[in-house]
Amino acid sequence: MSVEGDQGFSIPIPNFSNFGKRPKIDSLDKWLTAFGIYASVVVEKFPHKASQLFANQCIIREALQKFKGLAWYAYDIAFRKLTAKNPALNWGERHLQLWLDKFTGLARSVCFVCGSADHISDLCPLSSSRFDGNRPRFSNQRGFCHNFNGGVACAANPCPFEHRCNQPDCGGRHASYEHAEPSATRTEDTLRRRKHK
Repeated sequence: MSVEGDQGFSIPIPNFSNFGKRPKIDSLDKWLTAFGIYASVVVEKFPHKASQLFANQCIIREALQKFKGLAWYAYDIAFRKLTAKNPALNWGERHLQLWLDKFTGLARSVCFVCGSADHISDLCPLSSSRFDGNRPRFSNQRGFCHNFNGGVACAANPCPFEHRCNQPDCGGRHASYEHAEPSATRTEDTLRRRKHK
């Protein structure tokens, strides 16, 4: 639509049918764009809140990785409503009650090897058995913890698996990565000892 001017030129008139409607936030990318605008307005009035707003982005990203659906966005909306009522709230800290209300029961499946929510255990780059189709992925047949043996913190506390070495013929109270000698040498020594028995 446009209006014809006296001088022979036309002036385009924007379509205001969508005026006042908010764009739909359905991805982190769209949220970051909107949050950037929002944060710039907040920082203009409250410059000391800048670092808190950056920390809030990390909180939202963490929620997106850990929880299903758009629960992260529901948390963000509810948190902004709370800060409107109480400007003293720290943007850089989780609001624990709100966190529990929005995310309880919505946890994503996590990798049992490293605890990350961005891939499954079969594709974990830290899995010692990633390319070995003969061994189980999460613990070996003896129930020893792969995280412990790989030098990675356990995803569960308490850990359901034993913290013992998962190397063949070992089972000691140390992680498999701490062995002084490579497992191939140890296996050869074990076979040699068995022949001499």
